[in-house]
Amino acid sequence: MTLPPPYYPFPLHNDHTIRADMYPLGMVLNGRQESNHFEVDQQYVDYIEQKLHILKQHEDQHHCIDLSEQRQLTHALENIWKQFQQEHPTIANGDYLPARLSAEIKHWLKRQQNPTIRLANHIALHMQEDLVLMHQGYAEWIHVCFPSNWRPVEKFGLDFSQIHQPIPEGNQLLKASDNVVKAMTYKKAYVRFGWILSNNSYRNQHPDTVKPSLTYKHSQDLLNQLWLRMERQTTYPMPDLNRSLFTIRIYQQPLLDALNTPEKQVRFTGIIRTLSPALAVYKGLDTIYAPLLEGLESLR
Repeated sequence: MTLPPPYYPFPLHNDHTIRADMYPLGMVLNGRQESNHFEVDQQYVDYIEQKLHILKQHEDQHHCIDLSEQRQLTHALENIWKQFQQEHPTIANGDYLPARLSAEIKHWLKRQQNPTIRLANHIALHMQEDLVLMHQGYAEWIHVCFPSNWRPVEKFGLDFSQIHQPIPEGNQLLKASDNVVKAMTYKKAYVRFGWILSNNSYRNQHPDTVKPSLTYKHSQDLLNQLWLRMERQTTYPMPDLNRSLFTIRIYQQPLLDALNTPEKQVRFTGIIRTLSPALAVYKGLDTIYAPLLEGLESLR
């Protein structure tokens, strides 16, 4: 079986405004129909190997689970696995994992005594997405090996509005929190996208991860060192359990590779141009904002 090459999402708007931006799953966005909750591609084995390595080293920083309603939680996890099986039956059977890696995962899972925790890790170690399960709007289970400059343990147990509280200029999103949670839990599946810029290709951008410093001589040199990190996020409703799954899939490209058409160059330049000072700080771009914008405008 040959897996497809990864596709690379791109921001949908020509400006930067904090908005929910939740589109029904199945829509065509940026010329591509977004049909699945879970994406599988040629980087599959590399993702799974890296997840296992991170969990072996720092599971306590990347995996949090509330077992107070273990029976319903287990049911929710089983629903997630059934959805993955429906979308990718061959992958779910383990046929694509090398025998060595499959045996390593099974050996690691055996050490976990609680069957619900074992099931949670089994699920996460068979898909490229990071996973967050919300129960009545609260983060009941977080399995995030590739966070984008945030600590999963700090979000555990928080509600939707608390999770997004640090975002500057997010008042409209916070006001809509109850409606967003209801839509995620009781209505339909959604897809949305987020982005950050980084000076490295690390999938794990946990704040405690040691990252290289950024040095550059001019704006073009800066652009050559930056990576566009996109998050494809989906929601999966489980109304009978008062729960919803939130998936996060990381895609990374050198920025200049991502800006491979005039349309994309104009769109991303507009995004950076409309980035407020507070949001520039939040995204870690305040110290490079001027040369970044200068470099983007020189591409046009």
